[in-house]
Amino acid sequence: MTDNPAFTAVLQETRRLLAFHRALGIDAYPATAALRSFLAAPLPGRAAAPPAARPGLRSPAEPPSEPPPTLTATDTTLDAIRADLGDCRRCGLAAGRGNIVFGSGAAGADLLIVGEWPDQDEDRSGLPFQGEAGNLLDRMLAAIGLGRDRVYLTNIVKCRPEADNAPQPQEIKACQPFLSRQIAVVAPKVICAMGPLASQALLHSREPLSRLRGRFHSFHGIDLMPTFHPAFLIANPELKRATWHDLQLIQKRCEERR
Repeated sequence: MTDNPAFTAVLQETRRLLAFHRALGIDAYPATAALRSFLAAPLPGRAAAPPAARPGLRSPAEPPSEPPPTLTATDTTLDAIRADLGDCRRCGLAAGRGNIVFGSGAAGADLLIVGEWPDQDEDRSGLPFQGEAGNLLDRMLAAIGLGRDRVYLTNIVKCRPEADNAPQPQEIKACQPFLSRQIAVVAPKVICAMGPLASQALLHSREPLSRLRGRFHSFHGIDLMPTFHPAFLIANPELKRATWHDLQLIQKRCEERR
């Protein structure tokens, strides 16, 4: 029964709906007896198992309990920060990573994009925003007249978590000083935080992304726009229109700041 294509299609749509609800800030449903019974029942003919991690359905994580460090332009180059990071062992993520994903792009970019955490493609290459999500980001940037050579790309954490699970607060905290130093050196006119975890960590907020996006926030005096991560948009293409609105605001603000 579970190999029925119709059943598989319904299951996929249900997962998409749950991901969409999560993006809207819905994180709980009424705990009725019927719902409890439905959730507790295993699939016919198979033992119950936890869902596998996949783009767009990432496990939630709480933002750090402390605000991001103050931006201090004590470094002169991104290379100096990377050298200081070294073969980082400051948190448990180091044990399972392939490569540190530090960042890439223009050192003096007007736009700095912060993602959430490296996926398998990024871990393999050592570069942020690779694979299908990276290709989508390239198209998004091209739509506002930018390429990778004119932006700076990085993530909240520099190492891939095991099974692509969301990093824990202490892991985010371990990377925050380096991210703050990167931002201080690049000195962008606008920051785009892609994904709920990146947005919440930078803004020190527990608000869902649906309430944060669509308007600028101040990050140490820099305009910051939260929006959806490309990996999430691949699984939820209906939210591309909202993201396009955010990108247009970013394009306009960058032009105003030149």
